[in-house]
Amino acid sequence: ALLPDDASQAEPLFEDLLANHDPVVLAVLAKGLAPHQAQFNDRLWRAAEQSTPARLSAACALARFDPHSPRWSSIIAPVAGDLASVPAFNSAQWMEVFRPMQAKLVEPLTAIFHDVGRSETQRVLAAELLAAYTAQQPDTLAVLLMDADENQFGPIFDRLKTHGDRGLPVLQRELTGKLAKEKDNPGRDKLARRQANAAAALLRLGHPENAWPLLRHSP
Repeated sequence: ALLPDDASQAEPLFEDLLANHDPVVLAVLAKGLAPHQAQFNDRLWRAAEQSTPARLSAACALARFDPHSPRWSSIIAPVAGDLASVPAFNSAQWMEVFRPMQAKLVEPLTAIFHDVGRSETQRVLAAELLAAYTAQQPDTLAVLLMDADENQFGPIFDRLKTHGDRGLPVLQRELTGKLAKEKDNPGRDKLARRQANAAAALLRLGHPENAWPLLRHSP
């Protein structure tokens, strides 16, 4: 509140921003410091480019101050990793703070979504973030849905179903693939899982006719 009339408040508020890990407070601080961003941009980038707890806080401010900088290419993957590790109770607030960066975050979050070496919590949070950031892209949601595990399926399906039948072609096309006869074929199990997810989604979307053939007995 004092900052517009007292520029000396900017420096302590900047220090508070780097030390803070509450996305609601960070949004307030970043908004207040926006008129002074030229004063702090370089220091924010230095903080964002280091592997410290301040990285996510600095990136939060940069998402508001400098969303189009080419320097994002060097930090977007670790920032996505940090974002997928925030506490579940305030993940929705973090999601909104980084909304200006959603297009850049989709690729690294997709990598986390698929990475079985990550914790289940991180992979589910990545699914929730992707569902929000690709909410207007039914084809992308359908592709993600087919690769989802049982815990990732829900948040993505909830977004996909809001599009009605717009995601159907991608799901139906997946069911036309033929499983390899060789049991050790590396793509066989992956395709089977994708088809199972596509069929489950089609059933829940009210199009069971595409799913029933998968249940026929066969070798």
